[in-house]
Amino acid sequence: MAPSYRGGSDLSDDAMNFPDRQTPTGDEVFFDHVAWMTADMDRASAAFERLGFVLTPYSEHGNRDPETGERQVQGSANRLAMLERGYIELLCAVPGTDTPVSRNIADNLARYEGVHLVACTVSDADADYARLQREGTPLYPMVHLRRDVEAADGSDAEVAFSVVRPEFGAFPEGRMQVLTHHTPDHMWQDRYIARANGLTGLAQVLFCVEDPAASAARLSALTRTAWREDGEDAVIDLTRGRMRFTTEAGLDRIIPGAVAPSLPFVAALGFRSRDVTASRAFFADQGVTMMGRSDGTDGGFAIGAQDGLGCYLMIGD
Repeated sequence: MAPSYRGGSDLSDDAMNFPDRQTPTGDEVFFDHVAWMTADMDRASAAFERLGFVLTPYSEHGNRDPETGERQVQGSANRLAMLERGYIELLCAVPGTDTPVSRNIADNLARYEGVHLVACTVSDADADYARLQREGTPLYPMVHLRRDVEAADGSDAEVAFSVVRPEFGAFPEGRMQVLTHHTPDHMWQDRYIARANGLTGLAQVLFCVEDPAASAARLSALTRTAWREDGEDAVIDLTRGRMRFTTEAGLDRIIPGAVAPSLPFVAALGFRSRDVTASRAFFADQGVTMMGRSDGTDGGFAIGAQDGLGCYLMIGD
């Protein structure tokens, strides 16, 4: 019998908040992106290109010194796979660097290769930084990240973010971030948005943890969004997207046979597709292993962790 999955939840508009906008306004909190940590950027890039993603060029991170304006090396580099809503990131340490960031990547890779970073976007990261400071969340200083990119017209440009970074270990669930995008037009260039696989948006993250309620309460405070119980799971419904928390038994219920390499574990991501049947056909042509829903419906499918570089990918409409 072919492997199957139950599905974490319906990804459709009537079941999940998913406004058709790239960046939030006012008090909104959007599920923005996740980062796969890898020790081999070339291998990770090949895996995601096989999945139909168009990757941005390799780029090293730098933080702008608020007094001198100089770029400071962070010790990490990335390639991005853009979606119509949200994006995914491939993240590695810059060879030869020894910084807190590069050491954190190494520590996470010692646990497993896969998704270790989950980020939400807000309209005013500075305000969230001040709030979290008042609430006693351990934070690193606010950073204003910059990366050099080529603009859509071929000119030199810079993408800019303001990022709230809780201290490593402050949230056992992973490396959590809250950020504001200052240059969305340079980020979401049409030439880098995935089309072939039909995936249009990053909709859900599934955490496998020891205590779903405790994890949800921690990230509820971070995202200033209430959490709720959903059977044996806990859920945070953001203004766009969802965080779901389950146990090892719950993970096996949602994706039979799935095993967490260690806890906590970012086990699966939910993606929206403009046409589930077309997406399934694309991945079949690529030789990707897929699981149909165990309830026999045609409402979606999942890609196994081997093809997903350590993370299950749940596809729905």
